[in-house]
Amino acid sequence: MPRYFFHLSFGDRLLLDDEGVELPSRGAARLESQTVVRELSSSVANRWASWFLRVADQRGEFLSLPIGHPALALVSNNYPSGNVLTPPPEATEDRRRAAALTERAAALFDEALVLRQRTAELLERNRQLREELSAELRANQAAGDRALQLAAHARHETAELGIYRTAATRRAPPRLVLIPGGE
Repeated sequence: MPRYFFHLSFGDRLLLDDEGVELPSRGAARLESQTVVRELSSSVANRWASWFLRVADQRGEFLSLPIGHPALALVSNNYPSGNVLTPPPEATEDRRRAAALTERAAALFDEALVLRQRTAELLERNRQLREELSAELRANQAAGDRALQLAAHARHETAELGIYRTAATRRAPPRLVLIPGGE
């Protein structure tokens, strides 16, 4: 579980929390710091005017809350040299890794956007092809239906004509004709 440090500052003065508190997350540290500020503010408000509660973890300071009212941030160019609020060297390496991961995440996000756009284009082309295929299928079905109608009509016509054709085309069996005087 990470350890969080709750430092008190007033201008250039810094009261360090050497022990810290183990909490499950930065959110829990934020809630704890708000509780501390409420308790300190309610005790003697004027005593804590212009003081700040600064919360830090192994990566450095991430929260600064005013304690008293009115809260004034005293800024000076001469920051204490032994300032705990500057990140340790490993935090700098963590930041570099985080920056590299952020760049990689941005690249992956860009790739995902390109893939999403290409997918949308392919889906649109698929829709167009399905419409064309459906139109072709309807046309083929209409042609098939018309062919069936023509075939039925032809059968009907052939059946009617078959009676006459049969009578008209019926030939008498061949006859043998003898011509006298032939050898």
